[in-house]
Amino acid sequence: MSNAVKIDFHLHSNFSDGMFSPEILADQLAYAGVKYAALTDHDNIDGLGRFESATRRRGISCINGVEMSANKQGHIYHLLGYGFDSNHKQLHHELERNYKHLHPGFYAKLDKFKSILCRLGGHELSQAACLIPFEDAISLIHDAGGHVFLAHPLYLYRTQQQFDDLLIELKEYGLAGIEANYKPYSQQETHLLLKSAKQNDLLVCSGSDFHGEIPPRLMDPGLTINQEHLLPFLKLVGLDDLTV
Repeated sequence: MSNAVKIDFHLHSNFSDGMFSPEILADQLAYAGVKYAALTDHDNIDGLGRFESATRRRGISCINGVEMSANKQGHIYHLLGYGFDSNHKQLHHELERNYKHLHPGFYAKLDKFKSILCRLGGHELSQAACLIPFEDAISLIHDAGGHVFLAHPLYLYRTQQQFDDLLIELKEYGLAGIEANYKPYSQQETHLLLKSAKQNDLLVCSGSDFHGEIPPRLMDPGLTINQEHLLPFLKLVGLDDLTV
């Protein structure tokens, strides 16, 4: 394996809000030269089997993935789960529940209900309140044999100290790491996150958040990272014995 490897552990297909089917997405990855990948649809793992078959035919190693939405104190956190059993019944149940609540049709009904409550003098409902609690989401992915990373974490960033305090708290729940190598981030932002991961003894995952040619995400899948960031992740998810 060369020192630099092209990977993508944050991808979306048309099983959530991506443009392409798992098969076409695999074609895109092969064309881009990606060697390792994970499909991480929002609160949906129905495309994993097709993605695994398609990537295997194209010589790409893949692991099971998902981007699971969770509620923490009224805020929606996005968790990247990797290496879990895709047949885990409770995980399927909670993902389906999340997907129902986050589906656009549900939002329309929710907005209508909110307006009724406002006219009656009630409080607005929180979208986050409908979701699985953060700590329960991590426990569930662990129960399914997986590992959890915080997706595109800068949206939670306030000050360095507040961010580090948050990571300490989340690590106590069982967080394995953060998505420090996130393609839309600048080099400076990536450096900041890599530093935070190292200081808090957290692993790093990497991805593009590719949805297809959907503005404003006009990018190709895949990003090139060094082995020092890749190998600990591969070891965690059981791919460290593979060479592509």
